[in-house]
Amino acid sequence: MSPGTFGACVVSGIQFMIFCPKIRTRVATVITIGRRNILLLSELFG
Repeated sequence: MSPGTFGACVVSGIQFMIFCPKIRTRVATVITIGRRNILLLSELFG
């Protein structure tokens, strides 16, 4: 994946989240849970 493609994905994702607040909160929840799970896994296996 080239930097330009990644940038375009980020920009479209930001626009998408601005226009869809319900989805934004859901995504934020998923990211928070994911981070917590990653921290737990790294503590278990680290």
